[in-house]
Amino acid sequence: SILQPSRSVSPSPSATAVPSGSAMAPMKRPAAAPKVAPPKKAKKDPLAEKAELVTELAEKATGYPEAVLGMLMSSMETSLLVPKDARHEYQEEVVKMFAEVLHSVEEVAIAAVTAAQGTAAAVEADKCAKDGVVEATKGIVKEKQEGVEAAKTAMQEAAVAKMAATTEQTSAAAEQKFGDAELDAVEGKKASLESTMAEEFQPLKDG
Repeated sequence: SILQPSRSVSPSPSATAVPSGSAMAPMKRPAAAPKVAPPKKAKKDPLAEKAELVTELAEKATGYPEAVLGMLMSSMETSLLVPKDARHEYQEEVVKMFAEVLHSVEEVAIAAVTAAQGTAAAVEADKCAKDGVVEATKGIVKEKQEGVEAAKTAMQEAAVAKMAATTEQTSAAAEQKFGDAELDAVEGKKASLESTMAEEFQPLKDG
């Protein structure tokens, strides 16, 4: 038989077209992921917290050999962390040593606080003393300023009084000069009158 080439058949437009009046189905949103609750914090073991606190305090202890402190730290779990009613006599002795070390740390802390309070009190007292000196100095400065102002006022008053006295003296001198001039004029008139009388009446006396 003769093989004929195959023809590709394309779908007719009527087969692929979306019928008029029909709408596409809406796409659904993906569901939100469920909220994951944060993991709860695991509660600390009370014994572990106790051991942590004792270790922190014991590291601040002074006056004890490092070997002794190391021995205590290594025996904490078998002594201090053991319930009291389950401890042996040796464990009780070790617990007493822990108590002694922690008590020494407490005393050092109290002494440091006391010293700090004493220093603060001394600083406050020094501040108060300096404040008192400052206030006293302010009072002295104010007093000196008032004295300077009083001196300035006195000098101004003295200058005014001197000026007034000079004015009065000048006026008196002017008046004196004017009076002297008048007196001289009167005496001149008197002398002229006497001379005239002498000239006029002397012949009559003689005649």
